[in-house]
Amino acid sequence: MSAMSGQHGFVFEPITWQPEVLARLEDRHLVAWGDDLQVRTRFAAQFQQFLSGMADTQVCVIHGRSIRSIDDLCDQLERLIPVDKLSRTVDGPHGISSLLRQRCTMPGRRHERMRVFVWHDADLLVRRDRGLFQDMAEVMAGVSAEMEYADDGLLLIQRCVYVGSSRLMREGRRVDSRLNSWSPAPIGEIPFWGLVSGQVTPRTALCSIERLLEDSGV
Repeated sequence: MSAMSGQHGFVFEPITWQPEVLARLEDRHLVAWGDDLQVRTRFAAQFQQFLSGMADTQVCVIHGRSIRSIDDLCDQLERLIPVDKLSRTVDGPHGISSLLRQRCTMPGRRHERMRVFVWHDADLLVRRDRGLFQDMAEVMAGVSAEMEYADDGLLLIQRCVYVGSSRLMREGRRVDSRLNSWSPAPIGEIPFWGLVSGQVTPRTALCSIERLLEDSGV
């Protein structure tokens, strides 16, 4: 049985799980789940440390325990990505979708190739406000795909690693979840994000954290 499942199953090799997870993020987002809080925390901390050692990668940590509303979510996002104005909305000219399109550049440094959001306790928002989680997951997948589909020469791969309990895993397996499907469009029309991004559906893989760390001998 694979530690991670998606459109193409594969097994992590011992001791190399961080590079393997990173490789999977090249073409999809990741739901990493497990019911042991300490193990989940260790997984996220180790992966964040691994990513932080990469010169061309920005790591953005979202703390799910502090999110109960879109205001809380936006409070965290605007501290991760500099933006002049962030409206407390998902869409719109100054909403979360606009913020996710921003590229962080600093004088004297090369452009970042990758931005990874590590969302701790993402399952809590699924329980507290599934609609908001759905909207955020969709805009994350949509904007990330859009930025690659309409590459302007400064390609930025943007991915989210959702970390949580088996509740998150069940959400990740639901056909109607925005982790797996765009919001429905009228019959005969292409869903908005499908049209903008060029992807038929969002691309998300599932990973059992306990199995992953056990197989790697950690």
